[in-house]
Amino acid sequence: MDDKTFDQTTAQTWIDAIEKPGQTQRDKDIYPRLNTWLNVYGAKHVLDLGCGQGICSQKLLGYKTYEGVDPSPYLIARANERYTGDNITFTEGNAYQLPLEDGAFDGVFSVLVFHLLEDLAKAAAELGRVLQKGGSFCLITTNPEAMEQWAAFYENCNIDGKRLSGTMDLDGKPSEDVLYFHTIEDHQSALKANGLHMYGADMFRPATDTDNRKENTPLLMLIAGVKL
Repeated sequence: MDDKTFDQTTAQTWIDAIEKPGQTQRDKDIYPRLNTWLNVYGAKHVLDLGCGQGICSQKLLGYKTYEGVDPSPYLIARANERYTGDNITFTEGNAYQLPLEDGAFDGVFSVLVFHLLEDLAKAAAELGRVLQKGGSFCLITTNPEAMEQWAAFYENCNIDGKRLSGTMDLDGKPSEDVLYFHTIEDHQSALKANGLHMYGADMFRPATDTDNRKENTPLLMLIAGVKL
């Protein structure tokens, strides 16, 4: 989602992981949180920034229009194959340069994307541009205090400051990843500079000893707020 995009093999690996049958961890903790956000703030015209293959268009309830943006043509093709409807559209685009009009949405959300972005300020500027005044946002990303726990998922892991790179086994297939563990203060500063008020951060999905990671360390973070 940063300055490069998934190749076809990586995109298919992601599709297989997200679309596997049965209840996933996302069904337990991510989608309920997104629906709580949507219910609390009442957004009707929503943007899914970094939509992947578009599954959130089916998991969210109560919106009037949904637009998903992702830089991967393979993921957008899958989204259009499975989920396009009268009130659902998918577009290729990068978080740093969204192909969307100013103030087009009253709600913007992003799931596991902002930790893939090196330039947080540039992404926050685009988020602020497409969100109308009074609109709300919801960002689900990595907990910056859980870098050690995330490192345990990867082989050939290398940590350089806030940057982590390595190879993860994703349902039996290797996935080369680069993650950026931006602090809460980093997010707050980038958002504030673009007229976006952050209400706070909620940490969730604790790692456990059974995963050979530190007990009760939340792996994920949800940031919500509004455009002033």
